[in-house]
Amino acid sequence: MTRDACNEMGIDSTDTDELASYADDPDNPNVELGVPDGIPHEQTVEEGLENALEEVLHHYGQYLDTDAFEVWESGDHSDDFGNLGGAPYAADWHVNNARYSSGSERNKYLGKATHYPSDMSVPLHTGMGWEQANLNVYYDVWSLSMEWSVDPMYWLHSEYEEYVSDNWTGGHYLKYEYGSDQCSDGYYCYYPINDVQQAIQDMATESGQYSYDVYHHILDEGRTDWTNWDADTKDYMKRITENCIDMAGLYIRGFLHEFR
Repeated sequence: MTRDACNEMGIDSTDTDELASYADDPDNPNVELGVPDGIPHEQTVEEGLENALEEVLHHYGQYLDTDAFEVWESGDHSDDFGNLGGAPYAADWHVNNARYSSGSERNKYLGKATHYPSDMSVPLHTGMGWEQANLNVYYDVWSLSMEWSVDPMYWLHSEYEEYVSDNWTGGHYLKYEYGSDQCSDGYYCYYPINDVQQAIQDMATESGQYSYDVYHHILDEGRTDWTNWDADTKDYMKRITENCIDMAGLYIRGFLHEFR
């Protein structure tokens, strides 16, 4: 996505190559998982969820679920979560480092920063994290202690991302929706980034509304290549993915625009 944005914006090839090379491999800054202190939850469960997201997503800094949700353990103990994930802080960390850098060092941080709006355009990075991690929490009413285990559903997460990759320039040609063709003046479209963390929150809220359905569509299809999905599933995925990547393009170009 970053390379396509650079090409649309007329960024020179040397900078484009540097920015794009870093976009797929962001740092893992020391960010918090993000469960607000005011929400009642067990630290042990937060630890389990943090480790679960590490398993599925490489780093919980690449996740943000803006919706509140409640989970029950062993049928008699519940925990509340909300605004869960470190993506806003991780993106902000990279952009701030880019602002105080120059040349190739700036390209490194800026390229890595663009990874976060890209991730937030993926509904499985903005919801259903507990379910993808297949996190099980066991609450011992006698000792009042908790234990947890994970059995990640890698196949489900990767199948959606494979669908997007395979259809970027072929099949459903999703790349078309990523572009800024809607601008009548011929100039590239972008969202001005006045607040990096809020931008990531907004992108996550947009794609997060599809998380539940994306998860269950793929789960119902089973362990099969996306090419074997039924027509309704493919149509749904095309429609919601176009919405998400259109918005992601505006944010990624906004991140880049500040440094032009």
